Order: sequence, then structure tokens, then C-alpha cells
Amino acid sequence: MADTPAKTSFSQHANALAVIADVIPPKDQAGVIRKIMDVPGLTHASYFFQFYVTRALEHAGAGDLYLSTLGPWRHMLEQGLTTTPEYPDPSRSDTHAWSAHPAYDLTTMIAGIRPGTPGFATVRIEPRVGDLQWVKATMPHPAGMIRASFRRNGEEVNAEIELPDGVTGQLFWKGLPYDLHAGKQQLKLP
Repeated sequence: MADTPAKTSFSQHANALAVIADVIPPKDQAGVIRKIMDVPGLTHASYFFQFYVTRALEHAGAGDLYLSTLGPWRHMLEQGLTTTPEYPDPSRSDTHAWSAHPAYDLTTMIAGIRPGTPGFATVRIEPRVGDLQWVKATMPHPAGMIRASFRRNGEEVNAEIELPDGVTGQLFWKGLPYDLHAGKQQLKLP
């Protein structure tokens, strides 16, 4: 998608929003979002707008690309930053809450913890661990803490899930559902 009718500029911004709004047909969305991640000359999203690129990745079913987008955040401490900036140097706002979205995304996309039904009455966990060897996350819930950990063991992944009292849900792994109950449970995922 071009940024303007003249089709002289192109950006991650226009394409991410086109994916989110289903302007691009669903069958083509993953291909578009994969392409905009490394096209030379394409205007790349700022740190805060990367929030929408991440929503587009998720919407298109391309969440496996998410970890590759975190390069700038990995170097922020080296740059002397203690909060997330709006834009890279030289002109920056040194504290921009939207740029802190990886704190949310790591829990919801990588560990996959989300409400399963309205009001968080149930839990849905659909991790996307990619090539990571382990993932461990904790999320607050009105009834207590939800804890999830995933550790690679050869070709399988060992999962340990802890749900608060009275809370149930499902874990989805490679499209297959696994029922979850309150308390600790361990699963071996193929």
C-alpha cells in the first residue's frame, strides 16, 4: 500500500494499518506484513508506532516475526536510557509510554496469556515461543496471579501453568486445545 494516491512513498505505517483494517485481503496479509519488515527504502515505524506493526503481525498470523522487531529495545540501556523513547536519537522524547509496548506483548504474544472470555472469567494461553529455549511469564488476574513457563526439551516443550483458584481455561499449542484447571499443571507439548 502506498502512503498517498501519487504512490511516491511507502511505509510500514500504511501497510500495518491496511492489514489491521482488513483493507488487504486476509489471504494476502501475512505476505504483506512479512515483506514490509525488511524492504529497502520503506519508511519504518517509530518505536511507538511499532505498537501497530505488532498488532498487524498478530492480526495476520505472523507473530513469529515479533522477536525480530525488538532490536532497538535490546540496546536502550546501552544508550543510557532508563525509559522508552518516542524516536531514536538525535531527536527524542525520553519517556514515551507507547514505546513500552513490549512489556505487554511479551506476556500476551510470546507467553500467550489473554482473557478467554469477557471479564477474564476464563484464560486462553496460546504461546508463540519461536526459537526461544524458555519463556516464563506472570500476569495479574482478579483472582490472583497467572503463571506460565515453557521450556524446550528436544522436540517437545514442557509447559507449567498455574491458574488462580476458581479459574479455568485452555492452552492452545499448534492449534490443539488443552484444558486447564485452577492450580498448577504440567503439560508436555509435541
